[in-house]
Amino acid sequence: MLEGSDTQESCSEFEYEEPSDVDIRSEGKDAPDDEMVIEPPEVRKAPYLIMNHAELIERQTRCIANASELLEVPNEESFVLLREHGWDLSRLQEAWFLDEAKVRGDCGLGLTPSSSSMPVSSTPLGPTKCPICLSQVDSVVGLDCGHSYCQTCWQGYLHCQVDDGKACVQARCPQHKCSRIVPAEYFRRFCDEARQKKYEEWYLRTYVDNNPSVKWCTNPAGCPYACEYQGVDMCEIRCTCGFVWCWACGEEAHRPADCKTVNKWNIKNSAESENISWIRANTKKCPKCHKSIEKNQGCNHMICSMAGGCGHEFSGFVLVSGSSMEPPLVATTNAISMIGRQKRASMQKKSVTSRMPSILWKSICSILRGLCSMTVA
Repeated sequence: MLEGSDTQESCSEFEYEEPSDVDIRSEGKDAPDDEMVIEPPEVRKAPYLIMNHAELIERQTRCIANASELLEVPNEESFVLLREHGWDLSRLQEAWFLDEAKVRGDCGLGLTPSSSSMPVSSTPLGPTKCPICLSQVDSVVGLDCGHSYCQTCWQGYLHCQVDDGKACVQARCPQHKCSRIVPAEYFRRFCDEARQKKYEEWYLRTYVDNNPSVKWCTNPAGCPYACEYQGVDMCEIRCTCGFVWCWACGEEAHRPADCKTVNKWNIKNSAESENISWIRANTKKCPKCHKSIEKNQGCNHMICSMAGGCGHEFSGFVLVSGSSMEPPLVATTNAISMIGRQKRASMQKKSVTSRMPSILWKSICSILRGLCSMTVA
């Protein structure tokens, strides 16, 4: 009996008592903070991030700092490198460690960080002649490429670059055929306050305009927010301003219709259908940014203008993309050779057709001669 009682007591120590439904309900009433909160689907499963102006500055600054620490280069060089590689740090890292000198040359930087990151320098040389204005000056300011100019010419050149638009962030040395990039410090020193603000705005916009994973909100009423989306599938973006738009085409959300159908529908129902018809008949779209481009002169090598486009290079004849002149020329050469083969085939066919009467006449004459010889025999 004693052993049995001990066994029951030991078992009772490990028994698990499940609380009743009444206890659960009573506990829920006493602790309202523990209740489950059900969020809307668009908030719970949003695969994108909406950023305002301050968040964009923070994100760009952090990205530049990460690249600068990884590659051991100054922040100004880090900005240029990231911009040229679409703000993709992985892509930049792969190209950098594969061939650092080539990446520097393609981006317009010096061969070494110490030389390409020199601060703005005024070189007192006594009375010397400025290569631009040809006036005698006491000092000139130059880049590490060795080309120096007076401060007045630098100011006028950089003012013109800022006034031309967002391409000012890619301004090169004023010397003809010199590809050295002009550092941001030059704009901050020589430009007036209004142009400095404009340059800083273009400086920030490059993080969105040159970044395939970040886009501006397409609200027709205007919106200062930008969206970052790392996915590849079509996604509907619900901006903070309340506008819902399609990530793929930038139009208002149009599910379940696809983007091509919506584009055709908008063109057909546009109030400026005649203008759009002319644009479709006389222009072609850039393969990268899909902006309409008119070809009115020159060869088939096309460059999308940086002022309103993306700077992409392609062949206007067959829309073959290329980063240099070689692919368009190859495509054009292939097309010309194909046309030449067609013309030669056509000429051969015509020559055969033109010789048909003479061939028939010779055949008839040979038959008649045969008949005559048979008659004489």
